[in-house]
Amino acid sequence: MMALELRSYNDYADLTKKYLRNYHTFKLTEKMLEEDIRSKEQILSASLDVGAAVARYGDAPAGGHTELNGIEAACERHLQMRQDIQNMKSDLSELRRLTDKIDIAFNVADDIARSMVREYYVDGYSWEQISMKHHYSARWCREKVKKAVEDMSMVIFGMKAKPLQLSFVFVQ
Repeated sequence: MMALELRSYNDYADLTKKYLRNYHTFKLTEKMLEEDIRSKEQILSASLDVGAAVARYGDAPAGGHTELNGIEAACERHLQMRQDIQNMKSDLSELRRLTDKIDIAFNVADDIARSMVREYYVDGYSWEQISMKHHYSARWCREKVKKAVEDMSMVIFGMKAKPLQLSFVFVQ
């Protein structure tokens, strides 16, 4: 992922909301990456039998061409596939780390807030649907979710996501 420069508390909360909105996509991408890695590893293990090229005689020009012979081309494909697998494993690891943080962050909220956050950001329910389901006003639901997202952003990003007025000051 590219490095983001987050300057204010709201930046962390906004990014947390974006993560929550993309949670299903993250989980599906994890599954697809796992499958792609498995598939490429199977292809790689099935194609390890690289044979020597057949000697050619006749009018073939000697030397000076940059074409890879059969063995060299197969080795190049193997190296590229290994690099692709390594890149996908790295992407998968980073994505899992993020989804694990999101899963852990859900635990910071109480059951009602957790349900509301999931319904609004992950499942796409409207505030009216959420308020009817939980028997609270839409405004109360928004406030409850806002507080939960703020707490979740602190779990995901650490103390740097905590608003300045709430930061702890340790005096010796």
